Amino acid sequence: MHSPGRSARARGAQPTPPPHTHTHTPSLPPSSLPQTQVDLTPHDALNAALTAALANETYVEGHSGTAPRERAVYWALAARPGVRTICEIGFNSGHSASLWLLANPAAQVLMFDLWEHEYAARAEAFLKGPEAAALGIRDGAARLSIVRGDSRATVRAFAGSQPTTKCDLLSVDGGHEHDIAVGDIANMASLAAPGAVLVVDDSNCDAHWCVDAAVDHHARLGTIKRLFAVAEEPVLHEDEETGVEEAYFVRGVTVAQYNNVPL
Repeated sequence: MHSPGRSARARGAQPTPPPHTHTHTPSLPPSSLPQTQVDLTPHDALNAALTAALANETYVEGHSGTAPRERAVYWALAARPGVRTICEIGFNSGHSASLWLLANPAAQVLMFDLWEHEYAARAEAFLKGPEAAALGIRDGAARLSIVRGDSRATVRAFAGSQPTTKCDLLSVDGGHEHDIAVGDIANMASLAAPGAVLVVDDSNCDAHWCVDAAVDHHARLGTIKRLFAVAEEPVLHEDEETGVEEAYFVRGVTVAQYNNVPL
């Protein structure tokens, strides 16, 4: 879901680099977790078709469709045996939802979204329609559900009204203001199944929309334990004072588990 206060990422926009305050971990998962060496070719076609379906939009926020390492991690986690329900805050333009639906043809996909962009409805229609079906999505209309509204209220309300619905894989990609990201990570615990894996998008990175402070907050509290983190290829930024080029990480993802959910 998009919560209020999300920092927008326009197509092609390059943010102003802040000082480096985060230790980046562009590593792959340990052997105890699925490897990210997966074939993304099937999703490449679907991803491109979804992007094309929204091509007439004057503005579309940034999305996971442009992040190959992130998509590989998502695919590996979604395709694990036993993943029956995948829940995410942040439908936006539907690119991550398209991956969940394709990577795991049997899983139910539950999205929470503020529904502030008109293109979200077009993305939903695409994923539930014949073109997506022709590109590999099975029963999209039956498997994709979207709860509309502010995630700070809707996630816990849904969990209270549907106590038997638990998510084996959870993703947080909603509002990027600190308090919203902190709240989204906390609230998703109410939907976590035992042993569930949590993915926090736009972390392990430098851009102004990155939510590492929220991840650090919950790690310090003991709410979550980090499993690994991945960063996309960095862009090079030249320091204005020294002229030295340094790596600037625009996108990344952290994978974790909740400590207060039985494993």
